[in-house]
Amino acid sequence: MSDEEVVTKVLEGAIALYEVLVGRYNQRLFRICRAILGNNTEARDVVQQTYAQAYEHLRQFEGRGKFSNWLTTIAVHEASLRRRSNRVRSLGELQASEPPRQTRYCLPRSISRIQKRGKSWSQ
Repeated sequence: MSDEEVVTKVLEGAIALYEVLVGRYNQRLFRICRAILGNNTEARDVVQQTYAQAYEHLRQFEGRGKFSNWLTTIAVHEASLRRRSNRVRSLGELQASEPPRQTRYCLPRSISRIQKRGKSWSQ
C-alpha cells in the first residue's frame, strides 16, 4: 500500500494504519533529527512531536509531492525549532550564571596603524 493510500485510509477512519507510516519513516526521521540536534533523547522527542504534528495536520497533505518529503519537512522544522530553543535557553543560563563584564572595544588594525603614524581622525 502506498503512503498516499495509507493517508487516505487514515483520513477515512482507519487510524491504526498510521502505525504503518510510523514504521516506514521512524529510523529516517530519527537520523535526521539526531544530525540536527546532536542528541538521541532530543531526537526521539522531536520525532514523536513530528508524528503528532503530521497526524494533526494530515488533511493538509495535498499529495502533490511525496508523503515522505512532507513528513521530513515537518521533522526538520521541529528539530530546528528545538535547536533554536535550546540555544536561547543555554544563552539565558550562561548570562544568568556570569557576572556582567565590561565591554572592551578594539580598534581595527588599520586605525591603529594610522594613529601610530601620527594622523588623527580630525585631519
